[in-house]
Amino acid sequence: LFVSLPYSRGWKCSIDGNETQIFKADYSFMAVYVPQGKHQIVFEYETPGIVTGGMISIVCIFAFAFVIYRYKKEHIKSKE
Repeated sequence: LFVSLPYSRGWKCSIDGNETQIFKADYSFMAVYVPQGKHQIVFEYETPGIVTGGMISIVCIFAFAFVIYRYKKEHIKSKE
């Protein structure tokens, strides 16, 4: 089966509930081997690195909030 979607590491394909390998077709598209007969084919995409990027973003938000908290605490002490 040839699919005219760009090949990317984030794609997963299952045929009748069983995960199958995705191949590069025509240098930039996707293809999967499908046995003869009628099948249910499902493609799913998850952006590579999205979980890691989300975790880094959350840590940075907390770090930024901590820096602001410390700055305000020190600034208030210096005015007294």
